[in-house]
Amino acid sequence: MAFAKKVQLKGATKAFKLADTVKKYTLRDYGFQEGKQGNFEFERVVKPTFNDSREVLFKMKVSSDLEGFTMNVTNLNGMQAINVYKNDTLQPLREAIEHLQADLVERGVLEEIA
Repeated sequence: MAFAKKVQLKGATKAFKLADTVKKYTLRDYGFQEGKQGNFEFERVVKPTFNDSREVLFKMKVSSDLEGFTMNVTNLNGMQAINVYKNDTLQPLREAIEHLQADLVERGVLEEIA
C-alpha cells in the first residue's frame, strides 16, 4: 500500500496532509490501532443521523514513521470505494465525513491544504 503526503477523497475539493505536530500518542488517543508493522489504522462507521440506515466506513492508515497516510470511504465490508461527492443524495453522508475530518484537524492529526 502506497502512503502519500497529500490525500484527497475522490470528488472532494479539500486535500489534507498529516499535521507537522502529529505524534504516535496523538493517534492512539484518537483511536488509531497500531498494526503488526507499526502502521496506525483507523476505521469508523459514519452515519448521517442516528436512525439513518445509510452507512459508510471511513478508513485511514498512517505509516509508522508518520510521513505518509491513506484515507478513503468504502462500503461497510471495506471492499468497494464510495464517492460521497458523486450526487446530492449523499449530501448527509458527505457532511458527516467532513465533520469527522474537521475533528481530525482540530485534534492535530490532519492539516487542510489548498
